[in-house]
Amino acid sequence: YEVAPRFADRKMNSTTSWGFNDPIRYRNISLTAHVVIALTTIRDLPGELGPRVAVSRSRAISWLDRNLNLLEKFGDPYEVAIVAYAMMLAKSTSAEAAFDLLQQKAREDGGFKYWGREPVPLPAQRLENQRPFLLPRLPNAFDAANVETTAYALLTYVGRQELFVEPIVKWINTQRLTDGGWASTQDTIIATQALIEYTVRHRIREVTSLTLHVEATSNPQLQRTMYITENNLATPQFMDIPNAWGTVKIQARGAGYAIAQLSLQYNVDVNRFVTPPAVRAFSVVPRLSFSGRNNSHINYDICSSWTNQRESNQSGMAVLDVAVPTGYYMQQQVLDE
Repeated sequence: YEVAPRFADRKMNSTTSWGFNDPIRYRNISLTAHVVIALTTIRDLPGELGPRVAVSRSRAISWLDRNLNLLEKFGDPYEVAIVAYAMMLAKSTSAEAAFDLLQQKAREDGGFKYWGREPVPLPAQRLENQRPFLLPRLPNAFDAANVETTAYALLTYVGRQELFVEPIVKWINTQRLTDGGWASTQDTIIATQALIEYTVRHRIREVTSLTLHVEATSNPQLQRTMYITENNLATPQFMDIPNAWGTVKIQARGAGYAIAQLSLQYNVDVNRFVTPPAVRAFSVVPRLSFSGRNNSHINYDICSSWTNQRESNQSGMAVLDVAVPTGYYMQQQVLDE
C-alpha cells in the first residue's frame, strides 16, 4: 500500500519499482502498517469480503517482512514503532526482529523511556528544602509525533506482555495536557488506547485505592482530601485555588496510579511574555474586506499553509479556528454554501 507520488489517492500496488531514490518515502511502510493493523482488527466480515481481506492482509504482512531491512537502514522511530506493533498484532514471523529494532530506537533518561527523533528534555523541577517541585511543561519539537510513536511502542510492549513498561507509561503521562489530551488529535487517540490496554492488562483498576491530600501555600485554610477508587478512576476531580501563587503540595497514600496536574491561566499584553511554540508549523495570512452600509459586512479570505517541512512534507489533521467579532454573526446562507 503506497501513496502515489503524483496523485492525491491511495491504491494497492503489488510492486515497489517506482524508480525513486528515497526507499522510505516511496515505499510507504507506515501506511502499509496502518492497513495491516486495520485488517487484523476487524472481525466477522460477510460473504466473500472475509477471504479477500485475509488475502490482502497476508500480502501486506509479507511485504512488511520483505522490507523490514529498510527500517534498519532508513526508518525513523515512528515507522519502526508502528511496523513493530502491526507485526506483533498480526503474529508475523518477523515480529521478533521488528521488536529488536524497536528496542534499539528507544531513548532512556531519568527513569523515563520513550521514542522520538530527538532527545526530549526531562520534566523541569526545582528543589526547595530537599523537596522537588515540578515546573511548567513547555512545548517541544515533534511533541505529537513523539507521543504517538511512544504510544505504538507501549501497545507493542503490552501486547508482548513485557515486564518493564512503567517508564514508558510515566513518560506518556508527563506529556499530557490539562484538558485530558496530548499535543494533537491523532496522538491523543493512540496514547489513550495504549494506556487503556496497559490498565486492563496490568489490572490497575482492581488494585486502585488512593487517598490524596492537597494543600496550597497561598491559602493554608484551603485543603482538600480526594479519594480515588476503581469506581471513580476515570472521573476527574478538581480543586480551584483563588489568588494562586507559591506551590501546591500533594500527599498520596494507598495503591494504584493517579495523575496530578496544575493548570494556570493568565493574560499578557507584551509579546515577549507569550510562550512561543517550539516550532512554527503553520503560516496564516488573513485578508479582511469590508462592505455594506457602514462597512457592516466583513469578508474573510484566509490562506494557511504548512511550513514545518523538517517534521513532514504535509500536515496531519488541522483545524482553522476563525473567531467572529462581537456584534457580528455568520450568515446561514454562507455556511450552507
